[in-house]
Amino acid sequence: MADLGNAFPTSQNFTAVDFRVISPGIASQTNSGKLRRVSQGVSYYAWKVKLPPTTPRNFGEIIGFVSQTFGQTYSFEITIPEVSYTATINQANLAVTVGNITGPGAVSVTIRSNSYNANKEILRAGDFFKFNNHSKVYMATVNCTADGSGNANLFFSGSTVSNVAPGTALTINAVPFTAVLDGGEQEYNIGSGGMIGMDLEMREVW
Repeated sequence: MADLGNAFPTSQNFTAVDFRVISPGIASQTNSGKLRRVSQGVSYYAWKVKLPPTTPRNFGEIIGFVSQTFGQTYSFEITIPEVSYTATINQANLAVTVGNITGPGAVSVTIRSNSYNANKEILRAGDFFKFNNHSKVYMATVNCTADGSGNANLFFSGSTVSNVAPGTALTINAVPFTAVLDGGEQEYNIGSGGMIGMDLEMREVW
């Protein structure tokens, strides 16, 4: 759960989002050129949002929110345009829950939806989702389609960071990322006519 109760304001639309998937690991190279790689088993996300030039009146909402965070101190939720939204067309009456208990380090889980979604796509590869008992966000790695009973196997990247109990609901659209500002110094530009622009770098936390 985020430290701040209010989500990042979306009244000022972003002009662009530069999004990165970060998968920490260790690599070493031998004298023969052989590369040895070890993954740390988890991925996280970082992004830069670009805000359009706006009036001081409208900009106040943004800089006021940024000031609440005290740099990287307090986390918040943000729904990122395009990124947080699934590419799946079928979303009507779609409620998805976990079917089996899943421990830390898992990269797949069985999920259940209602029979309305039998033989229909639930998530596409590249879609983000969240287990509702986690603040971590995960990414589907292959297309996930329900069988004739509305059940499916969901494969994802990042590996689970904690237990997921049967019956846990999934958020699969308008997925909120829990984030902090990536750095303690934030700069904004005041142009001619007093219009103010700003870029903000953020990263996922959990």
